[in-house]
Amino acid sequence: MIHAILHDDKRLTTMTSYDRDMFDYLYDRFLVELKKVPNLPLFSEDQNENPGNRCMLDKESVSCLA
Repeated sequence: MIHAILHDDKRLTTMTSYDRDMFDYLYDRFLVELKKVPNLPLFSEDQNENPGNRCMLDKESVSCLA
């Protein structure tokens, strides 16, 4: 599903409220900031010992994000 959203401008705008250019800009800035802090937890729950259940992405969705 993430793959479909990332590759369809109309769906991307519907889900994020950003057009393609703004989304790409913010995504690039996010990656730059993320690389500045090694071992930064992706989710705030990762700092807790017992984060509870979190839905898992399927392999296809994860590969689209890389």
